[in-house]
Amino acid sequence: MVDAHLLGVRPIGPEEFLCALFHVEDASRYMTIWLPPVEGARLLARINGWRPSRPHAADALAELITSSGLGAELLELSSYHEGVFRASLALRDGGEVDLRPSDALALALELEIPVEVDESVVAAASLWIPSDDVERYFEVNAPEFDSEDEQPGASAEVDAEFEELMRRLGVAEDDLDRESEPDVKDGEEEL
Repeated sequence: MVDAHLLGVRPIGPEEFLCALFHVEDASRYMTIWLPPVEGARLLARINGWRPSRPHAADALAELITSSGLGAELLELSSYHEGVFRASLALRDGGEVDLRPSDALALALELEIPVEVDESVVAAASLWIPSDDVERYFEVNAPEFDSEDEQPGASAEVDAEFEELMRRLGVAEDDLDRESEPDVKDGEEEL
């Protein structure tokens, strides 16, 4: 499990779909979770300090967990399959509650508990984004990495696997180093 920090919720693209952006510090990567419109708007409002006049489901569940003495330890983004995240709330007594990510994020904010992500989820659903793009598209201050020329967290093993994949696909390193225009001698046709 690795810690994930919610950087914010932003409308993205011309459709302005709401997206929660997490920074996965140990991996120097980011994860995005697309949120349903109503739940995303409520989460964004909560982040900005809004409190409902009547309790919503997350408020009621937080009150139940707190008043029962169960207590919550953390929110875990436990699995990811075909674009769908699964979240679970870890209780102090060892129990777990399965939640939709949008409900889980609201509950984590209400209970002020950390969010952790399973390593398999990080591997499947995270991506590296240059800091300037994070700031431009999400309007948040992005953590700085040592070098933006090389993807943080990349390893020689990953590079070797990618190189082998490209070879199996018939792409040689020389193919990638060429200029956009191929070398064609006068009178020859390009095949």
